[in-house]
Amino acid sequence: MGTHLKPDLNNIARLARIFASKNIISDVQLSPDGQRVAYVEGNKYQSSFITASKIQYIDLRTNIIKTITGFANSSYDTSPRWSKCGNKVVFVSHLKHESIDKIVVYDVNLNE
Repeated sequence: MGTHLKPDLNNIARLARIFASKNIISDVQLSPDGQRVAYVEGNKYQSSFITASKIQYIDLRTNIIKTITGFANSSYDTSPRWSKCGNKVVFVSHLKHESIDKIVVYDVNLNE
């Protein structure tokens, strides 16, 4: 039987405050253990166009935000998904100067 996580209202309120201070937030993904949240942050240009995006996650136990990818190289990074064990984030990365998308696996324990 699967484990069902009860929503923690304190965490939800905390995330709402954090996300309110960001650019454009999308594709929010809760880790299997419920302790981390990965998401896409889009960089706004002239208030309506997303020129780049990055993947970040927040550790709900410590409130520390970690950046997996940055806005460097003007990349579009999307679709973060947690591995079943919860220690890796898989996402799609597309650099503007390249014509293909790449699947990237990031180990949150190793920060690589």
